[in-house]
Amino acid sequence: MISDDAKDAADCMNVIESSSAQEWQDVIGSSSVYDFYHTGPYHAIAEELGEGRAHMFVYREVNYMVALPLLLRPIATPNWRHSFDEPWMDATSVYGYAGPICSHSCMPRTVVQNFQTALYKELVRRRVIAVFSRLHPLIPQVEVLSGLGTIRALGQTVSISLREPSEAQRAQYRENHKRGIARLKQIGVECSEDQKKRFVGEFAKLYTATMVRVGAEDSYFFDESYFRTLLERLGSECHLFLAWLHGEAVAGGIFVRCGDILQYHLGASRDDCLKLAPMKLVFDSVREWGSARALALLHLGGGVGSNEDSLFQFKAGFSKNRHDFSCWQWIVNRAVYDHFCETIRPGCSGYQLKPAVSEFFPAYRRPPIFLD
Repeated sequence: MISDDAKDAADCMNVIESSSAQEWQDVIGSSSVYDFYHTGPYHAIAEELGEGRAHMFVYREVNYMVALPLLLRPIATPNWRHSFDEPWMDATSVYGYAGPICSHSCMPRTVVQNFQTALYKELVRRRVIAVFSRLHPLIPQVEVLSGLGTIRALGQTVSISLREPSEAQRAQYRENHKRGIARLKQIGVECSEDQKKRFVGEFAKLYTATMVRVGAEDSYFFDESYFRTLLERLGSECHLFLAWLHGEAVAGGIFVRCGDILQYHLGASRDDCLKLAPMKLVFDSVREWGSARALALLHLGGGVGSNEDSLFQFKAGFSKNRHDFSCWQWIVNRAVYDHFCETIRPGCSGYQLKPAVSEFFPAYRRPPIFLD
């Protein structure tokens, strides 16, 4: 709850858009820790995909800074006639792990409270009624958001500590992973970085086939132009690794380095090679690559939708390291939010509907399931 008596900190809040590339970079560069998901180029890509308008909400007080990147989206209200010229908005985060970043690892509580007050006022001014953000499993963020809405635990992610001796890293591998990697090498599978980005098209085909195979939601599909844009905009920090068998790509992944963290971003395997599980060799090869460059961590992420599913179990076979993954949900304007939940319906009147996911947020954007 934000106190009405809290300091009026609105003048300390600055909002940056992705077009102000240098200013955005200066903000994340002054934080104690951040990831590529926070960067301007990555948010600009999200804008171009139609995910929303990128904004960085930056609060400064004395030598302290708190910054929160969000994508603002207009809310379609076809069934509600109102007298306002400007649309209502809500906010979400980019694909991946985002959330707030800070200038110091430990922030004074008064600065946090003033940031929250300033953020609330700025969101109200911009007619934002709800905020959803995935949080970063490796960055402390809960204290900065505590008191604003709800932080909901979703699951866990997996990482490999790269600064341990290589033998200690491999000692954590599940036995069937060790055998699988040995088998892949024995039959001639090799993994290497595509440094010249000559095989982006090959990876794109693998990725699309993988998404079709697993029945992924539309938001998980990316075409070749997306991968080329990602590799170009993120530059030397973005790496494409491919596993090859007899001259054909059988698996691959895009990994992004930010500081001493290496993130597994997206990956794919060829349908007819699933029994071989060639991603085992990709992860093992990237682990060795990261260790050779003295990186601290290879973050593999979690399961689909943060579930402890087969994908999570596969990743868990590489390391015992676990990180809590959460999301943040905040209703800024309860009255308008409730009104939208009651009045906004998919354009399919005459059909009976039930919610697809009961915990979907914001609820008015919840996809429907049609009853028979």
